[in-house]
Amino acid sequence: MTESDRVERFPVGASITTEELETEPYAAFDRLRETEPVSWLPAYGGWFITRRDLAVQAMRDAEALTVDDPRFTTAAILGPSMLSIDGPDHASYREPYSPSFRPSSLNSTMGEFLDAEAKRLVAALPTGEATDLRTKLAGPMAVDSILTFMGLDALTSDEVLPWYGSITAAITGLTLGETVSAEAEEAVAEMKAVITKADLRPDAIVVLFGAIETVEGMIANALWHLLSTPGAWAAVAADR
Repeated sequence: MTESDRVERFPVGASITTEELETEPYAAFDRLRETEPVSWLPAYGGWFITRRDLAVQAMRDAEALTVDDPRFTTAAILGPSMLSIDGPDHASYREPYSPSFRPSSLNSTMGEFLDAEAKRLVAALPTGEATDLRTKLAGPMAVDSILTFMGLDALTSDEVLPWYGSITAAITGLTLGETVSAEAEEAVAEMKAVITKADLRPDAIVVLFGAIETVEGMIANALWHLLSTPGAWAAVAADR
């Protein structure tokens, strides 16, 4: 299928711009989900799947679809991991971590810590002035949680977040055609050294990095939803 064929077949995807994906992504995803749940986006140069059942189907079909793509910048910087390997090899990377991340296991091992840590961070927020909840709450909560989970609690979010920031910037830059900075290479080396010293698997770096990124985003999105949706905050406060 040529580019012109894809544009003709997927007009909604063709109409979505890079600026829209950066500033109003959810509205774009809603349009795609409604009319083109599998769509080609020229602005991105790739396929988007926005419906859950189709996304699950795609992720489970390792024979027809692959995550082993040279354009995957995270793998280029952090190395091979469960994020960039398919099939049985993927399972061999994932399986050592899966049991510990199940809800029942997390509740018993991390429940009290998470409750106490959330209260500590909220109590430290300044009053009477604007506050960035991503950097003051979501980010530190994500970092402190995964460090404790992995037995790296000698480290602090103040030490880890600069590494995370350098690596994230490098991933974004590599996507835009830039070279990986020395600062990012140093951050990866320091993270790997910490993991090695703690006698963890080398691929634990992607668990550490991924947990920060996804949990920080999830907390920030949840807070945004609660604070911007009429009645949502009151509903949670009334029934925690």
